Amino acid sequence: MLVKSTPMPPRGWNSYDSYGVYINEEQALANIEAFAEKLAPHGYEFFVLDACWYSDGTFMDTYKLRNENKDRPSFIDEWGRFVGAPEHFPRGLKFLADKCHSLGFKFGVHLMRGLPALAIERNTPIKGTNGIFARDIADFDSPCAWPAPYMGAGIDMSKPGAQEYYDSVVEYLANDVGVDFIKFDDVQEYIADIEALAKAIDKVERPIVLSISPGQQTRPGNWDELKKYANMVRITCDIWDGPEYSHLEKKFDRWEQFENLGDPDCWIDLDMIPIGGIQVHVPEGTPPECQPVLGCRRKSWNTDMVNRVVMTQIALARSPLFYGGDLPMSDEKDIAFVTDPDLLDCNVNGSGAKCIYRWGHSDIRRSDRLNGQGGWIGIFNRSMNDMNFHLPASALGFSEFPATMRDIWEKKELRAENGILNVSIPKHGCIFIAFN
Repeated sequence: MLVKSTPMPPRGWNSYDSYGVYINEEQALANIEAFAEKLAPHGYEFFVLDACWYSDGTFMDTYKLRNENKDRPSFIDEWGRFVGAPEHFPRGLKFLADKCHSLGFKFGVHLMRGLPALAIERNTPIKGTNGIFARDIADFDSPCAWPAPYMGAGIDMSKPGAQEYYDSVVEYLANDVGVDFIKFDDVQEYIADIEALAKAIDKVERPIVLSISPGQQTRPGNWDELKKYANMVRITCDIWDGPEYSHLEKKFDRWEQFENLGDPDCWIDLDMIPIGGIQVHVPEGTPPECQPVLGCRRKSWNTDMVNRVVMTQIALARSPLFYGGDLPMSDEKDIAFVTDPDLLDCNVNGSGAKCIYRWGHSDIRRSDRLNGQGGWIGIFNRSMNDMNFHLPASALGFSEFPATMRDIWEKKELRAENGILNVSIPKHGCIFIAFN
């Protein structure tokens, strides 16, 4: 493994759910202060800026420019590496990194695979080479998988200078900015790029956690290769808020495919947690025709029960915990979902849940405590109707019921009667049990 393993699933905050690609210094500082107050005391340690920290302009600027077939400006240095946008981050990204470090937590950024469009346009030299330029390593047959005007092309990793480009990017982020975490996006299992970035991380003194985001394209059969290079790997599509259940169904299916794979060398990542303020970069009163496909400015559309399912999945799967909502807008109930002591205990000390029982729309997953007795169980009702469950001990993986069973979300004890555990679960709901 090229990057150092992490003993527990990483925890942090990511700007994408709340600010899309538009966060600025003022907004970042407000969230850093809220992070220190609301999340850091519970072991959350990474504050991460998602895409386009190198682009100036607001959401409405982009909307107007796109109507003119233009895009907002992005910024690179003389070596073709993205740098912080000067209007959005007038004191630079290092100012934010230093602020995080002064408060006792860490700083991260999102990084796209490939070369910036400006680097190709200007044909910038590759640092660490003699006479190799951006166009020499560009792979125009592997562009970004979605419309991203600021990205020009992929990188042909067989070309001289390709590794040196990634080396220079990581060198800048580690030494000039002070980055502790990189989310590497648009990789779709471009193994050569992932390996190159991991090699670049291995060359700098600063420890950096590497998260890769191939999403739905990740295949279990490639896990042994991916885990050589990354600390965490996205295995789902983007997970958003909403009362509908389809996004959670996708997580169930993907989670089961990977349930035997995550460990401290590389964690399975079920995506960010869409609780709190969502899409807050969209101005109040924005006409519907101008709103992005991801919806209006809002408090998360998740119901409390959906939030319970989201967090139970993440805890049992030992997935990294990355809060996505605007932290200043997040109230005590929002934060309680992601800081519950039993949930965090399961996420850190569980063995990683396996599906142990399924009948129709009933789905039961169990995670035993590592190096000790007890563990956790999730009972999920994946149907469109409220259901009464009548479960023998064997359905929960026991020869007989344990001495104690506690409903984590309802904060109450559960007892079997005549050898049967009777519980009622609303449609698309769950019960999260700690047993000992």
